[in-house]
Order: sequence, then structure tokens, then C-alpha cells
Amino acid sequence: MVKPPNSEVAGKTVTCTICQKKFSRTDHLKRHHLRHSGVKPYSCIFCGETFTRRLGSPPTLLSIELTFSEVTISVIIILDALNAKNDKFQRLPEVDDGLMLVIRTGSTDSKSNEFFGNGSENGSTFSDPFEDEPIDWSLFEDENLLRFLSSPLTDMQMQTDDMFAPLFMEPHYPGPNSMQPVAFPSEWEPPSVQSSTIIQVILEKAISLQITPQEQADIQQHLNFLFTPSKITKFINLYFEFWHPHCPIVHQPTFCVEMAAIPLVMAVTLMGAMYSQADREVNTAKIVLDLAELVIYSVDELTDEFEIKQVLRASTASEQSLSSSPTTLSHLHAAYLMLVVQFWAGSMVSRKRAVETRFNNVVKVARRLGLTKARHELDDSVDESLWIRKESQIRLISTMTLLDCAFSFFANFPCRLTISELRFDLPCEEIYFSSPHPFSEQSFTFSRRITLNEAFYSLFPAKSASRSSNPVKKSNPLGLNPMDMFILIHILYVYTLTHITLFSCSFPQSTAPSTPDQSGTSTPGAPSTSSFSSDTNHTLIKAALSRWRSLWTAIRSNMPNHAWANLGFFRNGYNYWLVTQLLINNKGSADLMIGMEVGCEDTLKQLKGLLREGLGETGQHEKLTDCGPGSARGIGAATVYLLHACGSSVVHGDWDSTAKNLDFELKTNGHKGETFSVQTDVTDYDSVLNLFDTAWKKYGRVDIAISNAGIQEVGNWFDPDLDLTSIRIKPSNKVVDVNLTGTLYFARIAAVYLKQGAKPIEDKSLVLLSSTAGFKETPGLFAYTASKHGVLGLLRSARPYLPKTHNIRINAICPWMTDTVMVAGIREDWVKEGLPVNKPADVARLILEVGSDGESNGKAVFVEGGRGWDIEEGINRCEEQWLGIEVSRMLARGQEVLGDGTDWTKPEKAMADSNLTGKSVIVTGGASGIGLAIVRFFAAQSTKISILDICAPVAQAAVSLLRTEFPSSSFLFKKCDISNWDEQAAVFAEIYKETGRIDYVFANAGVSEIGNFLESSTRDPVKPTLKTVDINLVGTLYKSVDWKLAVKLAVHYMRKTPSQRKGLIVCTASNAGLYPFSIAPMYGTSKHGVVGTVRSLAKPLESEGIRINAICPNCIATGLADDNLFSRMLLTPMSVAIDAVREFVTNQAMTGVTAEISGETFTIRDPPEMIDEMTRKNFDTFWNLGYA
Repeated sequence: MVKPPNSEVAGKTVTCTICQKKFSRTDHLKRHHLRHSGVKPYSCIFCGETFTRRLGSPPTLLSIELTFSEVTISVIIILDALNAKNDKFQRLPEVDDGLMLVIRTGSTDSKSNEFFGNGSENGSTFSDPFEDEPIDWSLFEDENLLRFLSSPLTDMQMQTDDMFAPLFMEPHYPGPNSMQPVAFPSEWEPPSVQSSTIIQVILEKAISLQITPQEQADIQQHLNFLFTPSKITKFINLYFEFWHPHCPIVHQPTFCVEMAAIPLVMAVTLMGAMYSQADREVNTAKIVLDLAELVIYSVDELTDEFEIKQVLRASTASEQSLSSSPTTLSHLHAAYLMLVVQFWAGSMVSRKRAVETRFNNVVKVARRLGLTKARHELDDSVDESLWIRKESQIRLISTMTLLDCAFSFFANFPCRLTISELRFDLPCEEIYFSSPHPFSEQSFTFSRRITLNEAFYSLFPAKSASRSSNPVKKSNPLGLNPMDMFILIHILYVYTLTHITLFSCSFPQSTAPSTPDQSGTSTPGAPSTSSFSSDTNHTLIKAALSRWRSLWTAIRSNMPNHAWANLGFFRNGYNYWLVTQLLINNKGSADLMIGMEVGCEDTLKQLKGLLREGLGETGQHEKLTDCGPGSARGIGAATVYLLHACGSSVVHGDWDSTAKNLDFELKTNGHKGETFSVQTDVTDYDSVLNLFDTAWKKYGRVDIAISNAGIQEVGNWFDPDLDLTSIRIKPSNKVVDVNLTGTLYFARIAAVYLKQGAKPIEDKSLVLLSSTAGFKETPGLFAYTASKHGVLGLLRSARPYLPKTHNIRINAICPWMTDTVMVAGIREDWVKEGLPVNKPADVARLILEVGSDGESNGKAVFVEGGRGWDIEEGINRCEEQWLGIEVSRMLARGQEVLGDGTDWTKPEKAMADSNLTGKSVIVTGGASGIGLAIVRFFAAQSTKISILDICAPVAQAAVSLLRTEFPSSSFLFKKCDISNWDEQAAVFAEIYKETGRIDYVFANAGVSEIGNFLESSTRDPVKPTLKTVDINLVGTLYKSVDWKLAVKLAVHYMRKTPSQRKGLIVCTASNAGLYPFSIAPMYGTSKHGVVGTVRSLAKPLESEGIRINAICPNCIATGLADDNLFSRMLLTPMSVAIDAVREFVTNQAMTGVTAEISGETFTIRDPPEMIDEMTRKNFDTFWNLGYA
């Protein structure tokens, strides 16, 4: 409610220290401080922090006591933050200024007051699909949060006024009853037809209210200011930019302000005006809301008078024309948008009118138009305009259903739409509705072929337990999307609320009348019970909630992060699931909801009392009343807070930019620390590298790095329902990517940055977050357990290595049950058994103590109940009892041989001969492509490399660069046409004479198809060009062997090389040598010949100590074909081919092997099996005749 002007100053007790402006509440002051200047690029007028318009101004902090929200922070780097040599695991060490770097993967929204909102692009509070999210009821404890919950969309991009929190607007905002004159703009703008019409109809409606002439003049000035053509265009653009993603009911590509119905233009304009960055425009729009509402709801189709007029005419045609009127749907859209903006931004009276009266009108018209049964019919599939109109109807009734449920949620108002009548189609995918021509979109389907009613009942267990004939279990069999799920959880909330209020045992139960027995005395009757049993419904609702959550996590896990970030507030469905869980699981929910008044404005505030009662019964109240900074907020967030409180500077990030929220939150806590955020994805190596680069540029050093990435898998890796069909669906590897690969990336980069500078090892530390799942089995979490075991494996292998090579320490933390979002499914049973539960702040304290203890290295600290235990020390101490003395001592000797790994793990030590120094390598076609990659591989090993290539300029330029880059190797270029026997023989002789040996020969040169082998001609056939075969096959044979003499070139000179292992020949074929290659038959023939040569020569050469293998690459960008061709192909990285080469060089058992190079790996392709024993015997006979 707006206060009278004379009461404004008296109630304002909070003053801005910068501009001396007074406010009545602290949160208004904070919102004032976070306004931007209005100058692009947008920035805060006080702190200078820049931001995009889509992100909006920095988030308003409604509570300085709630230090941070539910976040999952994965990486921390601290610069000179902690002093060492304190008692281990006993107290927080003293600190001085330093840097801390934090990454949050899949993090949740750190703004507690955005529980149901959409905020910036960071998503909902519980947005991470990969964690097993619990019910974190501590979020309800904050009073400001509960105020916010009464207006779920507060965080939409607004200026200083909370569009959806009218009850808490600043007192100085004008309202309908305190209008102030508005001056005309300095530059007059000629009106348009639309602007003139809107002003005229609103002014006429105002005059009909018999207001005073002065009030009429004021209203006209407001209208003239607000409804200019440029402002109408601006506000419509704002509507589609900010509101439409959350409520896509108007087909944007076909919306035209000149052609649209005036009521719809008016409603869209006013909704868009609420997103204006100018206070004057927002306040003026609020002033005219009530008048605009009167205009829109006086349209014929929405009035009772029009309905009565149709009845009096008793014309069937008229009734049909009403349903098919081209403007009716537009007017219904306008009426719906008008009541939405009134409910969230209007006065208290307007809000109640929207709920109690206007929505009834909208539902009545929707029923009359048949929207509750709107489904795409066959006619829609042939007429695009009909399909768009029907889809608009479906989307309108869908959002009306949402709003109907929202009234129940926020105002305890009974629903007007029943579940049984929700027989309209689910909305189509947004990509189709947002397209100007949906029919032209790829994979377009005109109907989802399932109604909302059917989708809702699919959440409940089937009545029949019989299985279908083809029981393929899918995670999302109906293809539901976030919008569908958002609607379904609203309906499920209403269904749950109805159940607990109607079928609860809390109803007073009457006693049956006394009945006389045979003796004449009366026997009191037994208390009667309801004919409805709530137990079955209660179980079914719980099953439906469980099913909803499984679908939600499956949908989120299969959706890319960028797509999730672009969703509207549909992605906040999980928060409504939390409240529904609160109702169904709390014994006092029925009494509370039955006693709640219809239309009350504090529904969720009353749920807070319900929460406290429930927690008191379950013994969880202590967690809420004794939650210090970081408690139940995530280990990473607790670590950030603790270091910031110690005065450290903090650099942190998140994959979707939500880390900035933690920055703003921590700025208000009064500590001297500093925070800085960087958008980071730990599964992206370059992204992690950018995080460190940013920290290095800002502070010039990194002293402590903490990796905390961790998510849990969705579903069962070994699902017993998997069968021969469903097993073919590739599972997600996100858990391993985040938990293990991300940790490997981070540790590798951190080691390099930590070793910079001259600080002692005591001041440089790397801490990895593992889990008890890293050393104990965790049933059901298979990928999670494997990844966390991997983190401990990394610790154990790095602890002897990193201190010597990088002068840094490495430790790990293995928390047990910790009060975070990952333990919901087991926490209740855990507490019942009296088992300890860690607080995130306890784990954070141990992280910092291990990281700052200059003597700690190689420890894996098991954390239980806030206490730390080094499990590595226990394992080492008990090893003899575990393995036995003899095995334990033998293992110790083996570890001594391995040492710290600094010697034998060098790249050249991994080679088969332990040292490739001085080896002679020949590579044909070595000036480019795969050949050049092979040359570079050997160049790092101090070898003698001879490059044979027909293109002298390219080869000479490559050799010049190679000599500069690899000064320890020698390079020799020989121009050679390998299809020419004499040239190739002479070159081999020269190389052997100069190097004295030939150890490795790579027959790599090749060309593509030359000419068309099957070219048709009216003349006599022309001899085909065999250049392809000459180079790709004949050239390879020359360089390998001559069948008849058994000594040619490579084999000849390898035999002369003084080595027990004579050498290795690797021929570059192609996957065209494995499959039919119809487009270039000569090329395919030559490459098949190379594969056949390798497989045939392997056995005879094996006795000579010479190995021969082949690589068959898929498409690799080598210059062999035109770049335009490669641009349309799926390319294989060059590194995969080099991996195969490395395997051939190091694995002495490999000969006659063909490696197919494709995708991210290579595959050994065995030759085909002999068809029968006769064939095998004949081949053996040939072999015995020739060699045995």
C-alpha cells in the first residue's frame, strides 16, 4: 500500500551515506546502492561494476546475515593466505592478505532471495541435475526469503522497483490515489494510430468513472507520456526480451503492432513497461494499470453483457462466430497478460481482484472457446497459420493452468481448473513456436500426441503390474521438457494440497450413536473413520514426486548448459518440488492448510512455522538454529567464506556466471577479504587455464589451490532393467568428467602456477577434494565412487613427485556424510542411527589447515563429525598386517625402484629401447600432413630424421623450422619421387651412408585419385592413369621389400643396422583400405594393397627382427583433399594417429597390425578369419613350401 505524502519522511530511518537519500527499510537502501547509471555499458553508479542488460544490475542483498547460499564450489586458489606450522586439525591458522580462486561446477544459485525467480542466467537455487539434491529446509529460515517467496518472479530484470513485490515497494512510489502531474517531454512525437487509439479508449474509460477535471488532465498527461509510438515499440521489445521467454504464448514472428488487436498491444506494452530501466516509465505504467484493465475487460467477448446478448439473440451462428472470431483469442491473450501484471505489480486491491474476479472471466472464456480440449488436428498439419493459432491456444491454456496453481501456491486460493478437464496437448518445442515458419524446421512434428492430463497421470504408478511385450525402460519415455515438468509440478502441488486437506486423519471424527444391546444397556459405538483411506493416495503421491524428480534430473542431465541457462523460470520447477515434499512429509501440514484463510498473503510464511514443527519432531532443528557460516551451504562455499573472513582475496567462478552473486554477498559481511569471479567450466581445459591466467594477471602469484569439483550420477549405472536394446544407449560420462578429469586438468595447471616464484614448499599447496567413496565402497554410486577413487590415486602418485619436480605439497580431503545438497536420500536414516554429520564449515576448516600446514604432504584426511583422520598413515602402518610381512617388504622394494617417478616417466624413457637418441628415422611425405606429425614426434627424442618428399620448397621450409624448434635432433631432406625405383634406392643408400643405420621407416607418401577410372567415352578406351597406385602401393612396396629377392631397401639396410631389434616399418594406408571406397576406386585399391602387404609381410619379417604395421586413418585434415571437402566431414584429430605410432614404437609385440584411426581413439583391426579348415591348411602348406 502507498503511504500518504505527509507520512513518507517520518517513516524513513535509513539514509544513504553517498547521496543522503532516505529509505524506510535497509533492503530498499541496498537496492538503491545496486542501481546502474543508465549509461551503456551498464554499470553500478557506486562500485563501477559493469554488467549486461540481460544479466541486470548486481543482485539485491535482502539479508546480510545469510552469508552464502547453496553452492557447489569446485576450485580454490589462495595467494599467501595462511601461515603454517599450526596444530594439525585443531584451529584455524592466522592469515595475512592473499588470493583465493574458486570454481563452481553445476553450481546452484547463490542468491537466497531468488528461490523461485529466474535471476540472471544462472538458473534456480537447485539447478544442478547431476547431484542427488536434498531438501535444504534451511533456506526457509531467512525472513526476507519468505517475503520474496510471496512474489516468485522478483528477480526479473527490473530497475529499482520490484515489479512482483508490490506490497514492499518504496513508499515514495506514486500510486493511483496519489497521482502527480507529469510534464510533457521536451521533444514532441507525432502519435500513431495505435498510440492515439490506446490513449483515447483509456481516457474515455477514465471519464466514465466521473473523476474530476484535474484528475482527467493528469491521466491524459500520463497517457501522452507513456503511449508514444517509440515507447510502445520499446516496451514491446522489452516484453519479448524479458517476459516472453518465461511465458511464450504470443507468436513473436507474426506479431505486428500495426495489425494486432488494440487490447493485446496495450497489455503487451504495459507488461514490457515494467521492465523499463527508467523509474518514471515504470511508475507511470503502474498508475494506468487499473484503467487499462477496465478497458480490456470491457471488450465484448469478455463481458457478461455480450454473453447475455448472444443468448437473447438465440442464434447458433452467433455462438459459432464468437468461438471463431479472429480477435477473440487476441483479446483473451490481453486479458490474461493484464491479470498477470496486476497480480504481481498492482496494488493490493488490484491483486485480489485479479485472483477473485478477473481470472474467473478468463477461464470462462477459455472454456467457451474449447481451450481445455485444444489439440492439434489433421487440418493443422496442412495449414501453417492454423497450426500457429492452435499452438497459441494450447500455450495460453497451459500458462493459465500454471497461474491457477500459482494462486493456490501463493494465495491459498482454490483452483478454477480441474485436473480432469486438462485435456489439451502439451505445448510444442520452443524451437518450432519461435520460428517464422515452423513447418520448415528440421524434425518438425505438428503434435506432441499427449495431453497434459495424460502426462500428469503418467507420474503415478500404473494400476497393472504387467509388463509390455517390449519392456524397454527409458528415462524420459514421453519426451517431456522443462516447461512440461514445470506445469506438472504445479499440478502435483495442488493435487497434494487437496489430498492432505480432504483425506487427512486430522479431521474431527464423530462418535457413532450408542446402540442398546440385548441386556438393554447402551454400548458406545466405535469412532467412525473416513471412507477414504489416505494411505494409498499418500503412497501414490510420494511415488509421483519421486518419478517427477527422476524425470527432472534426466532432462537436465541431457540438456547443454547454454540451453539450460536460456530457459525461462521453467527451470525452477525443482523448488516447487521441495515445497510439495514439505507438505507431503510433514504431519502438521493438514492442520496448517485447513486453518489457512483463502486468499491469504502469507502462505509460505505460515509454512515456515510448519517447517519448524516438523524439524522439532525429527530432531533436525539443531541444524537450523546452529548453522554458522557455510553450514548446509556446500563445502566450497564454506571454504570461500572462511578464507574471505580471514582476509584472503578470492577469485572464483562458475560455468554459468552465478559466481558473481557470491561476490556481492561477501562484499557486505564487513571482512577485509576480496572476491573476484571468472566464468569457468572444469571439464574444459582452456576454461580452467583461463581461470589461472586471470588470477595470475590480477595478483601475480598463486600459493594454495583447492579443487572441490564433485557431482553425483543420476540413475543406476548397472540398472537391472537394462536389456539388449536399452544397453545400446550411451550413458553420460559427466560424473567422471567433472569429478576426475576436471580434477586432473586443475591439478596439472595448478602445479605449474604454484611452482612459479621462489617461495619455499611450505607456502605452496594443492588440496584435492575426494570422499569416503574414494577409499570405501558406496553402493549405488558406481561412477561417483570410481571417480573419487581416481582422485586418491592421483594424490598417491603425485605426493612423491610434485615436491621434487615442482616444489609444492599435495593433500586430499575425504569428507564423510556432510550436510550439503548431495545427501538427501540418506540423511534421515543417517540421523536416526545417531551417525555424525559434518557441517560444511568443519570440512572447510580442515581444508585450510591441511593446505596451510607446511609439513603436510600426501595426507588423505577422512573427516567425520568435524574431526580429521589421516587414512594414509593408518594404511602404511597396517600394511604388514594387511598384506603380510613378505609381500609388504617386496612391495616396498618395488616402490623404491619406481622412486618418485622423475626418471623413468620422461617421454624418451617410455620408448621401447629406453632411449631413441641417435636412432635413424626415414619418413616419406614428411613435409606435411601425417608425415610431418610423425617427424615432430621423433624430433622430440634427439633422433636423426630423413624427410623424403617430392615438393622441395615445402620440405625445405619445414626442415628450417624444425631445426630451430628441435635443436637436439638432426634433419636431412632428400627430394624423391617414391614411385621411381632408382630415385628411392639411391636416396636410401645415401641416408645409410650418412647415418650408418636405419631404424624406423614410415611409408607415408600418398596422393588422392587422379582421373575417373570409370569415365565413359564415345571413342576407344584410354589407358587409365595409374599414378595413384604407383605412389600409394608400388612406392610402398619399393620401400619395404622385393618379394623375390627378399632384400630391398628398408629390409636390406635394417639388416645391416647393428641392433638386436632391427627396425620398424609403418605404412600409412587409409580406412579406404578397409572399406569399399566407390568414389575413388584406384585410391581404395592402392590402400587395400598396402594393408594386404603389411599383413602378408609380417610373418616372414618377424624372423628377421623387423616389424611392419599399418595405420588406416579416417578423415584427417592433411592437405590431400580440398579444404571445402574437409569442412563437411567429421575429422579425426592428428594426435590419434600419433598415439597409434607411439604404440607401434613402444610395443615390441606388435607386428602385422593394422590400426584404424577414427574419432578419439585407434582400433586394432584383425584380418578376417579363415572360412574353413581347408583354407587354413592350404595357407599353411604355402608357408611351409616357401619358408619352413
